[in-house]
Amino acid sequence: MFAVADHSSGWWLFAVAISLFNVAAAATVLWYARKIYRARPAPASPPSPPAPPTQQPQLDAEEVCTLLDRLRELAATTAHDVGEHSTRMESVSAQISASVTAGDDPQRKSLLEAARKMLEANQKLHAELAEAKAELQDHTRRIEVHMAEARTDALAGVANRRALDEELARRYAAWQRQGTPLSFLILDVDHFKRFNDTYGHQAGDEVLRGIGRVLGASVRDMDFVARYGGEEFAFVLPGTRLDDAKSAAERIRTAISSAKFTFAGEELRVTVSVGLAELIPGDTLVSLLKHADAALYAAKNNGRNRSYYFERRNCFPVDTAEVAARSEVAKAIHQQLVDVDGELWSTDRRGQARRRFQRTQSIAPYVNGQFPGPEAFRDVQCRDLTSKGFSFWLPAPPDFSSLVVALGTDEDVKYLLAEVAHTDTVRVDDKTAYVVGCCFTGRIDPDGTPCELAAGGGTS
Repeated sequence: MFAVADHSSGWWLFAVAISLFNVAAAATVLWYARKIYRARPAPASPPSPPAPPTQQPQLDAEEVCTLLDRLRELAATTAHDVGEHSTRMESVSAQISASVTAGDDPQRKSLLEAARKMLEANQKLHAELAEAKAELQDHTRRIEVHMAEARTDALAGVANRRALDEELARRYAAWQRQGTPLSFLILDVDHFKRFNDTYGHQAGDEVLRGIGRVLGASVRDMDFVARYGGEEFAFVLPGTRLDDAKSAAERIRTAISSAKFTFAGEELRVTVSVGLAELIPGDTLVSLLKHADAALYAAKNNGRNRSYYFERRNCFPVDTAEVAARSEVAKAIHQQLVDVDGELWSTDRRGQARRRFQRTQSIAPYVNGQFPGPEAFRDVQCRDLTSKGFSFWLPAPPDFSSLVVALGTDEDVKYLLAEVAHTDTVRVDDKTAYVVGCCFTGRIDPDGTPCELAAGGGTS
């Protein structure tokens, strides 16, 4: 502040000069920042002549995401710094105006005029930097769009081979570190060359688009589907053993064979052959793909429109009757498991009657930090429920590691986040089922905003 009692004092002029010097220094820094930003290569400029071939470093998806985060942080920091500087400038101008009283002192008027010009220059600079910030944010959004496009097959609308390679590498690393099961599946459209020769390549393209839509609707959230090349598609099935991969292969194969594709008013149908393999000790990614490919060729060489799997150095057909029976058994024993479990768990370990809770609960996988849509929720039979977590029955191992639990009624529902802590295999008579134990980790709002649980538990 300018606490000046005697306007004839030389100290007043000295204080004003120091303030103007500080303002000018700040403006110079911002001007230099603008100069650096404007000196970047223009996006629309024509490309320079190609340089001699050199080995260029490649950025993986994680590094690109890190760069995007830094761009967002830079944009936010720029806006904050510019706003603070503008506030300081306005404050200095107000102080000078208040200190310079009406009069004919040319020196005072000159100082006031200099302050006003400095403020105008700062306001102009503020507007230009705000424009630069908006442009930076626009570039960030465009980079995100280009990243998604670079990982998506333009025709089929699923991931492309580059994205598939990245996903395989990530899942293979998880298998090496934690032993997480991993299965891989390849499918090939049967007689696709003959189909193109008969109906034309445009009809073939429409069928590939349709297959992409069918596959997207046939897989779990955690599964990864990509176009492998030509008329081939591939699936990465994390947390999936070979027996469950067989069921997935048959589900996908029958979904495509029953689908109808329309082109030029004509209804078209195709079938596919499927090959699958599970990653086992001693395997590499190369050997995994080789085994699935061998199974695919076995399916094609044995009549097509069927699924084969690789195991013990040989390829075997998937027993469709066995797959169907496993599915029916899972449905048939579900209620039986619930009834038996109700008798076993009517009291706690101390012999005390358990607090009553709703047996049927609704859950949905929690993937990539996104709140699941209504269609993702499914009812499960709850085995136990406390303030710290709950457990429930499943007819097959869970295909997720994080989940959202909807507790309460439609009028008063609370959504909790939970992590799978363990999965136990149990037997009832000669049937197998799975008990999944979860720990509550926090609340989550339908808008996707998570928050920690209050002390004392999450079900209150």
